[in-house]
Amino acid sequence: MYIIYFGLMFSYVTSIWQHAPKSSSNPLKRSKLLLITITYLVALNGLVAVSYLSQSSWTYPLWSLLNISICCYLMTFSFYAAYRINQVSKQNPQSRTKHIITEDFGTQSYYSEDVIVKQRAFQLSDSVAKDCIEKMHHLLKKEQLFLDNQLTLGQLAIRLDITQHQASELLNEHMHTSFYTLLNEHRVKHACQLLMHSKNKASITQIALDSGFNNKSSFYNEFKKQLGTTPNKWRLARQEH
Repeated sequence: MYIIYFGLMFSYVTSIWQHAPKSSSNPLKRSKLLLITITYLVALNGLVAVSYLSQSSWTYPLWSLLNISICCYLMTFSFYAAYRINQVSKQNPQSRTKHIITEDFGTQSYYSEDVIVKQRAFQLSDSVAKDCIEKMHHLLKKEQLFLDNQLTLGQLAIRLDITQHQASELLNEHMHTSFYTLLNEHRVKHACQLLMHSKNKASITQIALDSGFNNKSSFYNEFKKQLGTTPNKWRLARQEH
């Protein structure tokens, strides 16, 4: 019973002590209170042991007091831990700012901590990203890489001589787009050219497949999303002009 009680007690103490905020308003007072509480419980446990060994009549009252004290201790810190978790969950970690003092110029500036961490995670410099963007435009416009309906981000990364993670960074952070958004933009432009210049009035399904789409449905959805109309209506409107 002693082992169970003190195992629980010290597990709570350790957990709360480690997760206590470093900016506590009065950490010395909190430490003293915690030390007094533990000392009281240890001393009470010692009295119970001595009373039991000496077969004193105080054994049962002391034992009951020890049980009540430990239960109150665990309940108090359990509610405190739940309260701390609730308070932390209400805070927005993205709103934190980092106070940086520039020693060289003696100035103070505030930067978003998330922005700093994000910038450090970048693998491509601006110059390398610029070269990769030019190479990507060549692959899309000259080689029409988007016509491959099985093209993946990994395959594109290989053609750019970068890793897949770097290719994702290039699209998301430097070009402010996504892999499929970029491909579908070029596919719809290519489909418009086919709709305008197809002499044999090719079917919409065939034009969708020739433009890199896997099926007619995805082609219709993307075409209407970008141009606000269907391929048939768009072709008829161009023929009237």
